[in-house]
Amino acid sequence: MGYRVVGYQCFSTKEAAYDYLLSQQLPTISADGTLLRPIKQGEHWYFQGKIVQLSLPECDIPQQIEFGMLLATPFLLLAVMIFGFKVIMKLIEKMTSVGGESHD
Repeated sequence: MGYRVVGYQCFSTKEAAYDYLLSQQLPTISADGTLLRPIKQGEHWYFQGKIVQLSLPECDIPQQIEFGMLLATPFLLLAVMIFGFKVIMKLIEKMTSVGGESHD
């Protein structure tokens, strides 16, 4: 099992998911001029001195790979069919152009 962060991003460990999500947070400046941003110390993330606890839904990496393959298969088959039709059309053009040339 893994941990889902944003969209279909699935990470194998909770630490990797936290690192990905919290390292992308832009720092903000409060009204009194202090810089507010999450900070990683050791294996944990902290914000204003408190440990950050996120609730990340679980995901299954092999299941996501299978879903991606199921989604990509029709497009791959379509590309192969288009390529095959082009090759057949060029072959037919070459076969018909050979007989049409005049040899004087």
